[in-house]
Amino acid sequence: MSGDERMAEAVQTELFAVERPSADLIIARSIEEYRPVATFALFSGGDGSLAATHWAMNNVPGCQVAHINTGIGIPRTNEYVRETCARQGWPLTEIRAKEDCGQDYEEIVSEHGFPGPASHSLMYRRLKERAIELLVKRSKTARRDKVMLLTGICHDDSDRRSGYGGREITTKGAQLWVNHKYWAGRSWTHHHLVSAAIPRN
Repeated sequence: MSGDERMAEAVQTELFAVERPSADLIIARSIEEYRPVATFALFSGGDGSLAATHWAMNNVPGCQVAHINTGIGIPRTNEYVRETCARQGWPLTEIRAKEDCGQDYEEIVSEHGFPGPASHSLMYRRLKERAIELLVKRSKTARRDKVMLLTGICHDDSDRRSGYGGREITTKGAQLWVNHKYWAGRSWTHHHLVSAAIPRN
């Protein structure tokens, strides 16, 4: 490859490189552009969401924690989320698919059969999406309000998530989805949990 070709390749790489903003910048952009009326760190109980939630609760004013209880997870995980929030003094809102949204996994299986890979979107809509919609509805005060939902998604979680670059902030109706720790990666997650000495699930 000639010098000119190398230079052209370097310029093209620079032009199409995805910006890698910090968590602080992603949060600041979200607040400035959308002015959310409420902010929730979505805490599933996994390492990624634990680290992202811990960071958010220490860096995002007014942040609260939300846990979606689908009814099909391990009960000990739900208990771990509650215990962690109580220990840390984090305000927790738990939305239950069955009790709060009328979405009973056993009834869904009776109606549609045991879910395979093709049924993932159905289960997500019934057990998680409706719970998120309820959380947002309860938090809004006006029709055009946005509610910020902070995730623990990182760019190196999976091949699919590696393609989220440049989409750290997305909206769906009143839902303002923010992957604030997207560029930090799994290495940051590990070191953050060790340095913070937070008990893992």
